[in-house]
Amino acid sequence: LSEDSEYANYMRQSAEKYRNAVNGLPSPTPPIKYCDCPGLGSKLVHTSFLEELLFWTVRYEFPQNLVCLLLNMLPDQNYKEIFARAFVQHYSRMSTLLDKSGTSDTFPNRLIHVSVQLFSNEALTLKMTESLHLLHINVFSIKNMMSTVLTLNTLGDVQQNYHEVVDCGEHVMKEHCYWPLVSDLNNVLSHPSIAYKFMEDEKQLVMWFEYLPMFQGMNVNTREMRNHIEFEPNTYYAAFSAELEASASPMWWLVSHLKDASTKHLTLNVIKHCLGAIKKWFDAIYFLSPDQLDRLKMSFHVPLHRYFAVFVRQAVMHQGLKLDDLLPDLNTLQLMMMHPLSVQVAFYEIMKGMWVRNGLQIRGQAMTYIQCHFSNSMVDPDLFLLQLCAARLNPAEFMRTILDRFNVQHWLSLAKEEDKEHLQFVDQEHGMPMMESALIFLVSLLTLRTNLGLSEQELTRLEMITLLCMEDRYHSALDGQMPEKNGNGVPDNFEEVLAEVGSFKEPQFEAGGVMQQGMYVPKPEVWETMYDPIYVLLRAVHRRDFQSSFDRYVSYVQRNGKMNYGSGDKNSTPWAPWRLPSACNSAFTDPRVLLHRSEERRVGKECRS
Repeated sequence: LSEDSEYANYMRQSAEKYRNAVNGLPSPTPPIKYCDCPGLGSKLVHTSFLEELLFWTVRYEFPQNLVCLLLNMLPDQNYKEIFARAFVQHYSRMSTLLDKSGTSDTFPNRLIHVSVQLFSNEALTLKMTESLHLLHINVFSIKNMMSTVLTLNTLGDVQQNYHEVVDCGEHVMKEHCYWPLVSDLNNVLSHPSIAYKFMEDEKQLVMWFEYLPMFQGMNVNTREMRNHIEFEPNTYYAAFSAELEASASPMWWLVSHLKDASTKHLTLNVIKHCLGAIKKWFDAIYFLSPDQLDRLKMSFHVPLHRYFAVFVRQAVMHQGLKLDDLLPDLNTLQLMMMHPLSVQVAFYEIMKGMWVRNGLQIRGQAMTYIQCHFSNSMVDPDLFLLQLCAARLNPAEFMRTILDRFNVQHWLSLAKEEDKEHLQFVDQEHGMPMMESALIFLVSLLTLRTNLGLSEQELTRLEMITLLCMEDRYHSALDGQMPEKNGNGVPDNFEEVLAEVGSFKEPQFEAGGVMQQGMYVPKPEVWETMYDPIYVLLRAVHRRDFQSSFDRYVSYVQRNGKMNYGSGDKNSTPWAPWRLPSACNSAFTDPRVLLHRSEERRVGKECRS
């Protein structure tokens, strides 16, 4: 053919358009240690028509006709493997389009529609992991997206801090641009063989624990002391969603595969890297002493602490490891307790109206923290870590820290009023409510057994009882409000436990002829032996839910003649039925040991100093 022919010119123009298109879809620059990953190379070379066809599919953001063409051939296993290889090689480039796509819903949905067809196959996914480093590519792609929206953390020392966190006001966070990548990671980690590779790969864990600190201390709240905040931020739900989807969900998938002693070396590896990341974070925010923590600042987001708590619990409860072999030195442990404690204190302060000048959004954060979709991943690990600290740290020092953070030490002091002024940080209006909060927190710390020994069956029963005691519920409401760990829905024993603790109230007709849906109500033995007010407080998103549960308990007691009035007023209200806590797992120290140690008696004296 002549070089000046129409066909030759067409080929030259096509080749030029192809080169420009390839150059217009660059891969993020990986660290040097990951340059050997085929899917992270700077140069994209296509060796087959399928690879180029997939490239144009990516370049045009997954048009429906091309997606259907590519997926229709997946039943051919040879094609499926070749297509999967091409998909993985383009994966990091796809991730760069997610936060720039004009079709913000269509492109991510079609991307997931393709990836789920490939990564749901364990054998194929394992092959891609071994030959093309799929895990490295996936985690790097998520980490790279988050690194584009980093800002300096304001939780630590402003002058010394060099730690960076994601800015929850950015488009990537507010629009959840990362969710297809995180969904793929969760899909991949649902396969045991790949989760094991994740936890045994040193390079992989180093990358993962460089990524998680991007959420550690994000969305910092500063308590307004004088004027009401002018503009309420709308970033908090982006922060909670990010921690749940991009941090907690992968954690629960990893933990779900650590069932016995055969995998304890993997758990130890994760805990080692997690502790290292926590210590680096302390250095980055210049947090060297517990008293450095700013009372007016807090963040609900400490995923590194929660990873540590969850993996330690799994190691002790299911893998035969000893707690003493997993915990850090006492100085580090004391530092580790401060941020979860700060979250707890802020939660009670918010509920008592001390953060009212920060607007309604701050109450929304406190309610989300204990809401059913978040509680297992946030408040439960926080309390468990504090229970570990209570059993290991010096009791007098631990109690002094609790009282100091709740700002109630002056209530326990016998010093003269003028000598107590330096101890007061809370105004008189909030003094008594915070004293009540401190006592509720201490009782919760001493009595809750959520992570200290309850079996899955017992935990499901307790959660269901708590929901039923607040109000009668439809089956669908119980199904949707059971706390969850990795989005898998209700526990396997849901129906069995429901039959044990709930009675079905048949549908009834209203006066107008409209039929009411049937509901579940607590069985009598629930009120008599199982209703736990402290656990209801832990799960009550609205404090009226707790009051409702107590009113229903009183109604049951009075209706069934179980009220012991003695010589008192027959209109009096009974005491709440505080339950003695069940025994801890033998591998843990019962936090009630605080009540038996002689050092505890010195707390009152120390409060006067």
